[in-house]
Amino acid sequence: MVDKVASHYAGGGDLASAIAGSLRKAGKDIGKLTTADLGTVDEFHIRGRQATLELARSLNLSADSRVLDIGSGLGGPARTLVETYGCRVTGIDLTQAFCDAAATLSGWVGLSDRVAFRQGDATSLPFADGEFDAAMTIHVAMNIARKDRVYAEAKRVLKPAARFAVYDILQGEGGDVLFPVPWAREPSISHLATFGSRSPIACSKHSGKPWLSQPRLADCCAILSFRGRFLADGLGRGIVSASNLDLPGDPSSHRIVVAMSGGVDSSVTAAWLVEQGFEVVGTTLQLYDHGAAAGRAGTCCAGRDIYDAAQVADRLGIAHHPLRG
Repeated sequence: MVDKVASHYAGGGDLASAIAGSLRKAGKDIGKLTTADLGTVDEFHIRGRQATLELARSLNLSADSRVLDIGSGLGGPARTLVETYGCRVTGIDLTQAFCDAAATLSGWVGLSDRVAFRQGDATSLPFADGEFDAAMTIHVAMNIARKDRVYAEAKRVLKPAARFAVYDILQGEGGDVLFPVPWAREPSISHLATFGSRSPIACSKHSGKPWLSQPRLADCCAILSFRGRFLADGLGRGIVSASNLDLPGDPSSHRIVVAMSGGVDSSVTAAWLVEQGFEVVGTTLQLYDHGAAAGRAGTCCAGRDIYDAAQVADRLGIAHHPLRG
């Protein structure tokens, strides 16, 4: 299966030479290229460079940061981070041809000293524990069945409290995928996170309570990131449990209210409480009217926050009540 995914992306021939030929036809001088000149070919995810920059703003990067790009492709997002923040980025990709081309393109724009690429598997990263300050993955998990392994490996190689941002394609309610699609010519290498018609997290029933397996929790976090939210600290694993809440008896005998902002911390907390069997009710305090909050950085909580929180609550199968402040 790994070979089939790599073959799908590798294509044929020398990718860097093909890109150089296209750039020359467009009137570009290979000796005077900028990262913007490469943007149409090396950031081919949805919304391109703009999406990369939005995702990067959640990573708290500085010139001292070491960043891991999981599924780095031709290296466009990695180079964007290096150029914008001055950080160092290591890209890993399953396809050797992409790694080779990414290194060549980085040389063209003079960034080889701050970015490196190596071939490897996202489910078994060839890095030491706690090696990176931040990590990201862009349009990668739709080719990976074991998404839980990707997220677990990202957690392992990140330093404590480091940030991991995910931007991925998910399957919604529009029906079956019609192949070929950009990430797969046929179904065997397509592994979109798939959700039921009502709830993007397919809640099963166990002892009369909805629950989330670890892969489903990983998918939940991916949804939050896909909505422009940021995914932090290994999915919040173990941030809350019956023992540290100091609640006696069976979790199902307790109702817990979670103040939900639509962000990751409260959403993952609610998900873990649901998984452990508590009855969870979400609430969001509206502090600004929708008009006043529009375009106002850092405002919480208004229209978008309430919408995000309500969507998360629906996907967890819990009640949600907005309250006016």
